[in-house]
Amino acid sequence: MTRRLFAAGRGRAADLDDAGDAGLSLVELLVAMFVTSILLAGVATVFTGTLTGVRKVNVKTATSADARISMEAMSRTIRVAVEPSGQPSAIAVATDHTLSFYALLNRTGTAGAQPLATLVEYAWSANCVTEAQTPGRLNSSGVLVWDTGRTVKCLARTSVAPDFAFFVDGVTAVPLIVPASGLTAMARQTVYSIQATVTVKDPSNADVSGVPVRDRVTLVNVLNGA
Repeated sequence: MTRRLFAAGRGRAADLDDAGDAGLSLVELLVAMFVTSILLAGVATVFTGTLTGVRKVNVKTATSADARISMEAMSRTIRVAVEPSGQPSAIAVATDHTLSFYALLNRTGTAGAQPLATLVEYAWSANCVTEAQTPGRLNSSGVLVWDTGRTVKCLARTSVAPDFAFFVDGVTAVPLIVPASGLTAMARQTVYSIQATVTVKDPSNADVSGVPVRDRVTLVNVLNGA
């Protein structure tokens, strides 16, 4: 009797051991893997979205600063535009996206004499809003020319060209209509205010919208000389 009870006890213990060692079934394992993959996919989506948001904020912050700095430099230069001797107007070229004009940037010279004007050119090239400056000089005939010493610098890296609008005064809301070839010489003589818009859009982050900065500048020197 004792032997039979002992054998029966051993049988039940073996059954319990077998049940404990059985582990997860294939169906349970697949369900666990499926739930885990869903959780991981959700975490990855949130993480990726967070990184994208942080990147966009950083790009926006940097481009906003670049736009303000470039616009300030451009406005400061346009403000000192002047009509030099021998030229029909202060503006040499005026289109929707390019601007060339003469400005009093050279502070050196003879006392009592107006400094020689500098030719300033704004354009867009190779993802850069560029500013070119050519100092004026008097040739052997005493004529003011701009034919040497031209320097070019990038004001702002952007995939968007600058925009320019031209007004006959400092308050009119409607700008002059600019033909594809630019304003004529006669039309340029009527311009006393220029509005510039610089939109900085990082060329390496095309998914981030550009930051536009706009300023309208009255040509004080031109207005006073009229």
